[in-house]
Amino acid sequence: MGVDVDGNADNTGAVRRAAALLVLAASVYGGGDRVVRRDHGERTGKQSVAVSGHAITHESSSERPFVRSVLIYGARYGEGNDPSRKGFHVAICDDKFRILARFSGDYGAFIQGVFTWAEIPLPKPVRVPPRFTVVVDFTPTATKGVYVGYGNVAESHSSYFRIGSREQPFAKGKEWMIRARTSASDRPLPRATRDLREALRATPAPQLEAADLTLMLARLSRACDIPIVTDVPPRVAAPALPPSSVEAALDSLTASCGVAWDTRWAVVYVASRERLGEIPLASPDLGGDGPTPPDVVALRTELARRRVDLECVDLPLEDAVAQVSGWLEFHVRWKAGVDRRQRITISAEAIRAHDALHLLLLPRRCSYRITGRAIEIAPLER
Repeated sequence: MGVDVDGNADNTGAVRRAAALLVLAASVYGGGDRVVRRDHGERTGKQSVAVSGHAITHESSSERPFVRSVLIYGARYGEGNDPSRKGFHVAICDDKFRILARFSGDYGAFIQGVFTWAEIPLPKPVRVPPRFTVVVDFTPTATKGVYVGYGNVAESHSSYFRIGSREQPFAKGKEWMIRARTSASDRPLPRATRDLREALRATPAPQLEAADLTLMLARLSRACDIPIVTDVPPRVAAPALPPSSVEAALDSLTASCGVAWDTRWAVVYVASRERLGEIPLASPDLGGDGPTPPDVVALRTELARRRVDLECVDLPLEDAVAQVSGWLEFHVRWKAGVDRRQRITISAEAIRAHDALHLLLLPRRCSYRITGRAIEIAPLER
């Protein structure tokens, strides 16, 4: 399950190394999600227009023909209203603006006055043609709405205002910061499950042929629609299993392969017993005391809401972290005392970004803190 990563000033080399290895990983594990976009990740302006929707045309590939979510870089404006009671509409269209799917979100996905990436999942992923258009309509007023960011892009012009049944090109050289998550999978993004063990017990697992443990766990993850994080050595052989529940299959597989599993923060985590013991049962709190700068609030919110893929096959720790920073476009700074070259094999699909960072760092006795539009990784203080 590879990812589409883009470099940052502080970790470009790590991102490139990770991207090269991900090509090999994707050929073994069979693709993954990719976020398609027109912007370069830098906002140069904002706009909210009361009489139109924001529209942008993207391109998909035959390997990833399904759209699973839409990502919007925006900020709420207007005081004195409950954001959970104000909704907006999203449509996925072909390049002729014929609607393929329509769904909705609420204003609570955005922060008042602070620009963040909000990911709006489709209830059911939609297959799109090679060129497709995303239309977002916030139905704003002068006192209540969402500003959508845009960036200066000289080499493309694919953004529009959608006015009734007509399209009017946006300003030349500018593109909306609206993206789409494309995938080879037609499964919705994993949903939060209150009682994971009950869900695992109630979900039937298919008969499994003997194969690589990571691949077998990926099949179980697809069966129960719950992320299974695998933190085990590469190429561990696992025996065939008869039909059973997902919980029973996990018990059999981990026992036969000399590892263990447990539930952590809405995912299933498979690792050694020692490594499981390093991960707290509750996800660490990203909050803090005192006033918080807006850029810290923005990155904290994206880490809590955005979902990422991990596919690390014997990768250095810094390259594994670059998979997360590539999705969210933040910088990474490393403090003395962290072994950035220790090797990691871990796999997970569509898990929350801050969970991915904690799952990578905590078992290796590291932690992170947010400093502006960056994270700083240091040895864990006991």
